[in-house]
Amino acid sequence: MALEVLGETDSALDLPEEDRWQASAVGKVRQFSGLLRAGLAESLALLGARPPEKNHLTRDPRGQARHIVKSLLYGKDWKTWASLKWQLTLLAESSPDEFLTALENDLTKRSPAVTRLFESVSSPLFGSNLHVDLLFALDILAWDPRSLSRASRLLAQIQQATGMMNSGNSPLRTLQHIFMPWYPQTTVPVEDRVTLLYSLAKSYPDVVWKLLLELLKHHPSLDLICRPSYQNWALDWTGSVTRGDAVFQLDATSNLMVELAGKDPARLKDAIRTFESLPESGRTRLLDRITELVPSELIHEDRRALAEAIREKVNRHRRFEHTDWAMKEDVLKRLDQVREHIEPEDLVSRNGWLFGDYWKIRDEIARGKVSLDEDETVVTKQLEEMRGAALKAVREERGWDGVLALAEIAESPGDVGLTVGISDAAGDDARILPALLVSPVKKLAQFAKVFVAAKRHIKGPEWTGQLKMDEWSDAESLEFALALPPERTVWDIVAKRGVKTEEEYWKKLRDLCLSREAGDISRAARMIARTGRPFFAVRQLGLARNRNVKLDTAVIFDVLESGHKVLAEPEQQKAMSDVHHDVGILVQMLQQRLEATEADVDINRLASIEMFYLELLDGHPTTAKTLHQLLEQKPEFFVELIAILTPGDDERKERAELSERDRMRAMNVYRLLHSWQRVPGSRPDGSIGGESLRNWLRSVQKLAKNESGRTMSDLKIGAVFAYAPKESDGSWPCIAVRDAIEEFGSEALAEGFEVGIMNMRGAYFKALDEGGHQERAIAQDFHRWAEASRIEWPKTATSLQRVGDHYEAYARREDAEGESGLRTRIG
Repeated sequence: MALEVLGETDSALDLPEEDRWQASAVGKVRQFSGLLRAGLAESLALLGARPPEKNHLTRDPRGQARHIVKSLLYGKDWKTWASLKWQLTLLAESSPDEFLTALENDLTKRSPAVTRLFESVSSPLFGSNLHVDLLFALDILAWDPRSLSRASRLLAQIQQATGMMNSGNSPLRTLQHIFMPWYPQTTVPVEDRVTLLYSLAKSYPDVVWKLLLELLKHHPSLDLICRPSYQNWALDWTGSVTRGDAVFQLDATSNLMVELAGKDPARLKDAIRTFESLPESGRTRLLDRITELVPSELIHEDRRALAEAIREKVNRHRRFEHTDWAMKEDVLKRLDQVREHIEPEDLVSRNGWLFGDYWKIRDEIARGKVSLDEDETVVTKQLEEMRGAALKAVREERGWDGVLALAEIAESPGDVGLTVGISDAAGDDARILPALLVSPVKKLAQFAKVFVAAKRHIKGPEWTGQLKMDEWSDAESLEFALALPPERTVWDIVAKRGVKTEEEYWKKLRDLCLSREAGDISRAARMIARTGRPFFAVRQLGLARNRNVKLDTAVIFDVLESGHKVLAEPEQQKAMSDVHHDVGILVQMLQQRLEATEADVDINRLASIEMFYLELLDGHPTTAKTLHQLLEQKPEFFVELIAILTPGDDERKERAELSERDRMRAMNVYRLLHSWQRVPGSRPDGSIGGESLRNWLRSVQKLAKNESGRTMSDLKIGAVFAYAPKESDGSWPCIAVRDAIEEFGSEALAEGFEVGIMNMRGAYFKALDEGGHQERAIAQDFHRWAEASRIEWPKTATSLQRVGDHYEAYARREDAEGESGLRTRIG
């Protein structure tokens, strides 16, 4: 039986990964329940954990467990492993040897089955990664001294085969759990753990190198601990290690790290990043290893990168020399000596670090200051001075070629361009423009563009007029324009170059126009939208609105409507979600202008826009007010929407499969009807006009196209009635709605009314032992209202009575849970 139940393949794995969350909806379900599978797996784990039988004539239950585990796993495909994902930890405890043997056998194949589990990256909301429980199983087996070596080697082998990043659950992260010096997830003695690490390093040096870097981090991570549930492997574990054991492992691992680093500058650079975490002996060995390098034998870039890593470490600790965690000055001086040994002698390489990450450079400027609130203008000025001095020195030593070399090695070539622009040296314009703007060397092109922006900022718009741009190519003019802030004079430059260049400019533009002129904003938004970027145009209008620019109604309409044409593209869907709030603001502006009866606001265009962006109109800042208004005023519009959701038989045959556009339209209709809460016939004061409501309902009944449409209409109308106001005497719902229910009420309308009432409660909170007081109070209200309607409005009374009875039954259940202390949630 265990083989039949546990050996069943999960048919959901036949679906594409992104569709597996809906497996049950499409009939991809297992024959046997999860509870039965879990129970059998636990039974196997119990059998495997039993001590050996003393009576040799008695059949050993552990042998039975071993047979089943072997039969389930040995030589099986990835779907079998994936189908057993929830039971793998228990199977590992049932028979460690057979479990590990099955894995070892699988990994000898050219295409191992288990590596397929690591290719799956499931939805964080609806799915789960297939490999996680396999890692948990190996984590658990590491507690067994007899299995530690095999489990660790398998983890290293899987890590090497899959190359997973060390994020989330990965083989490398599991190895990190096992070998943490200060919190090892195994009971194996430290000497054996170190011996195993050295052994693993011989077979899997790259994996162990990454593992050592993680183990020697200054702030290592601590994740969920997996321990055996039935085996006694972890009974002697105390959760702590002696200081001597921790120091022993740290010393051994740091020594191993230096051995594995060898004379590889890239590895030595990585090792420097762990420097403060190393014991003193490890620091000495690492620095001695770097000092042993012969600089002239190394690639120039490797020397510079290693020197930069050392400089960054020294600057960081000198910046915070007042803290307890900062290394002492004698250690930092030794690091400086090593850096000077390895660093290239030329000024370009020695000054390249100044043109990179601002916050790393800031550590050098703010050295030794206690406050973290330094005046940034002072820091920026000091940085400009340091960069200017460096640029001057490079120019004096190597001339213009040195400046270009500096731009090419700098982490941020734009900072070099900025410094050159600020220096305003004679002849720089001609050296840079226009050729470097279109340089195939990406860093030189970036250098040139920031130079242009800096010169324009310093010299003003007159500077661009002094350039002989008529002699430039279209491509050079385009890149020049893209380097400048988007404004009218720049747009005129690209417009003179022809339609193709102008179109390319608007397609590539990444900055928003900051003009306060409505005409400039209209021009920018329209051109951006016309070149297939409507949601960047939305962002432009949103920024202008925040800067109090009065936006042209026609431009808002054009930009929002242009989104229809491109939304099928995945990147455009992402772009639309990024401007969620701006879309809501623009729609709200059109709604306000419609309410103010401005002539240029077309209600039908606005309704179409609201329908298209309905998903974004969630009340923050606005809802689909225009569509709701049309629903209240035009019963034919309501019926048209219902028909989209309930096509007739003939129409259903014609379109056996919905297009993506039809699917999106149906979803928006559903969202609209779900968000509609205002009863037809509502007056400005909130009361309901009875005759208007009944006329609306009569029109709906006449216009309904089929039976399913009438049923859907009644369900929705009933749900809207749940939002009706009270009468002046406190009874509910108002008389106009009660009259409508009596005249037009159907079973579907009553159902929609009752469900709508119960859905209105929403989230609620109560004490753990409160019982059903809240529900009983609600029930009393509905029973009272039902009694008030019983004579004149029996249909209404029946629905109210049902709701009251529901809450009364709910109150009794809550009383029982509160009294028995079983409540574990807040409502």
